[in-house]
Amino acid sequence: MAFVAKRGWFLVAALVVLQSGLALGREQVRRDTSFTVREGEPLKVRLEVDAGTLRVRPGDEARSVGLRVAYNPDVCDLDLDFDPDRNLLRVRLDVKSWFRQQKESGRDVARVELDLPSAVDVEFRARTKASEADLELGGLRLTRLELKVLAGETRLRFGKPNLARLRRMKITEKVGELEVEKLGNARFEDGEISAGIGDLRVDLSGEEPPGFDQDLELHLGMGAAELEAPADWPVRFEISKLLAGVDVSGEFHRREGGYESATYRKAEHTLNVYISEHLGSVEIIAR
Repeated sequence: MAFVAKRGWFLVAALVVLQSGLALGREQVRRDTSFTVREGEPLKVRLEVDAGTLRVRPGDEARSVGLRVAYNPDVCDLDLDFDPDRNLLRVRLDVKSWFRQQKESGRDVARVELDLPSAVDVEFRARTKASEADLELGGLRLTRLELKVLAGETRLRFGKPNLARLRRMKITEKVGELEVEKLGNARFEDGEISAGIGDLRVDLSGEEPPGFDQDLELHLGMGAAELEAPADWPVRFEISKLLAGVDVSGEFHRREGGYESATYRKAEHTLNVYISEHLGSVEIIAR
């Protein structure tokens, strides 16, 4: 009887453990889909990703969007919709249990991968919360870019020149690390980057100057900021309201309260960078 009782208790305990494991460790759900973009109207992308990883790339299809999402349904809710009449794609990944998100490890709870078409204009807006984002937006027809990072690590890169003129670019980071590579390839007209707490690195290089005037505002908070620019591009840095020192290296000359490249005064079109409100260190490097 004692043996039977112990055996029964063991089976009950094993069943409880198994059920607990199934409740806490459900497998990820996958959603793989594609959409055909209508001609004559820009593709409007709206992403909201609370946790996990976000990866965006140019796709192989000229007019198709590819989307792959894997997420833990115990932790996140997914809302996905494409309106073909408006060329509007919405992807919203909400964390419904931050306790489980921390327990499951934030990077593993979800993964969003998006492939964008290269033959249509794209208006791209994204908000990330506690995510790791890797965005390659070079080689697209990007006309508008809005990126808001509440917390996390973000890498934004333009490996190839933008095929359209980027009319407006606004990037806001509250807490975390932000790295922007080959921003000169973005071919932006009016740009703004606001960094809060954390490190910032902006590389202004590209294949060639865009051939029109550019303005870039940098509102910097607490942390180290490193800015790189091609020595032969017509660039001027204007600095105000800084509470820390500025370290400038390379072929930049101090003139009228700012720093200019050697080609700035002779160029027909220029890039003007305005830096303000910084509590950390600023390093400007000519490459």
